[in-house]
Amino acid sequence: MKHSDSDTLAQDLKTLRGNQADIGLEYSHRRAAQVTLASTYILDVDFSQRYAFSLVGTKLNALFLENLKGFSFLDIWQDTDQPWIQQALHSVEFENQTRVLTATALATNMSDVLSVDLLLMPNRDHQNKPRILGSISFATTPHWYGQLPCQHLSLTKIRTLSPPETQQSFEKKNYGHLTVYTNLRAVTQL
Repeated sequence: MKHSDSDTLAQDLKTLRGNQADIGLEYSHRRAAQVTLASTYILDVDFSQRYAFSLVGTKLNALFLENLKGFSFLDIWQDTDQPWIQQALHSVEFENQTRVLTATALATNMSDVLSVDLLLMPNRDHQNKPRILGSISFATTPHWYGQLPCQHLSLTKIRTLSPPETQQSFEKKNYGHLTVYTNLRAVTQL
């Protein structure tokens, strides 16, 4: 995935720190939370299979110039891609797979195409209700971002992130209720 937000955070910290060895955890945690929340979204899983946004970060809202809360995740995709997206969401919901959707976004009357990665991870709320936790990242930011709305996303690739099955070098760490695997491999499906 193309996380330019990490570079932004590192540059901000370097600028703020100057000649100091450390700037303290308070600022770095606050800035990391801002970057992370801006990129985050949560999809509710319901019987209608709409996958409605229940929380939407500012990066996704700025891409469409609209508050997407309550909108269906499927509706931001072009019609021909929706069955693929539905299948990917289904595998996240029922098979606990983590998916990365790579797409392109284009604003009306613009030629600059934005490459977008959307991460989809299985999640459960405090009542054990299934949800999907996601994150959006851009390779670069075109000049029209935040000024012109994207009409829809166009799917270019679906990848599955899974722990390596044949490698013995991966580590599994538990952080509370989360399990993190290192040395993940990506499996391309589209």
